[in-house]
Amino acid sequence: MKSPMTLICISSTVFLIGCSGMPIIGDTHLPIPKSQSLADQEFRKQHEASETSSTSKSVKLASMDLSLKKTVAERLAADKAATLAKRDRLAADRAANMAVGERKAAERAADRASKERSLLVAAAEKAVDDKLIELESQAELDRMVDPDAMRGESLMQPLVERRAAITATGYAVISIQHHTIPAQQRLLAIRASKLDAYRGLSEQVFGQYLDATTTVADMVIKSDVFRTKVEGIIYGAKVVSINPVGDDTYETTLSLAGVIVEDLRRYYAEQLASAY
Repeated sequence: MKSPMTLICISSTVFLIGCSGMPIIGDTHLPIPKSQSLADQEFRKQHEASETSSTSKSVKLASMDLSLKKTVAERLAADKAATLAKRDRLAADRAANMAVGERKAAERAADRASKERSLLVAAAEKAVDDKLIELESQAELDRMVDPDAMRGESLMQPLVERRAAITATGYAVISIQHHTIPAQQRLLAIRASKLDAYRGLSEQVFGQYLDATTTVADMVIKSDVFRTKVEGIIYGAKVVSINPVGDDTYETTLSLAGVIVEDLRRYYAEQLASAY
């Protein structure tokens, strides 16, 4: 037989084992059912997924904001560049209009100069004609009363009797004329070529004074210098042509009638006769 103490211990053990699965009254840390634990896990997963989605949306929104700011900055830069280009175009248009105005002013000035030159030429031709008449009358009187003039004329008679008309051509470069306006440079070049043609006429009418100096030492020429000089009066010359030659040169041709050449040479002969 078992002792009563043994029975008591066995009973206590069975009681404790039976009560181990039951909740303890008054204890706050109760065991959680399995269904409630699964629900909590699902809630945490959904909460984490929601936080991840919010974070992704925030990142996307930040990226969109950055892209929008970049686009706005590029648009502002493009507008600024367009404004500067428009300003430059307006400045270029103003400069082009000023250039057109200056060109028209230069053309008007050239036209006025051409008209003034035509008037001067007409006045000069009239003065020359009047002078010719006066010289012819004076020459007739001088031949009748001045024996020295007759002697000088006899010296130059072979030359004076050449009544053929003579021509001379002069040249001048446009770009070396001292002026900034191209039209005025052309007018100056025409004037210079005309003066060069007058020099050619003077050489044909009166000849050319030549001064040559040669120095010889020990049968060796040390220096050989030539100097030329043209001097005379030319009137009554007529402009035959004024033509551009190439891109940078003007050519002017003058003509002098044989009667005028005779009068000029007779005048030159009278001057020689008076000097004897």
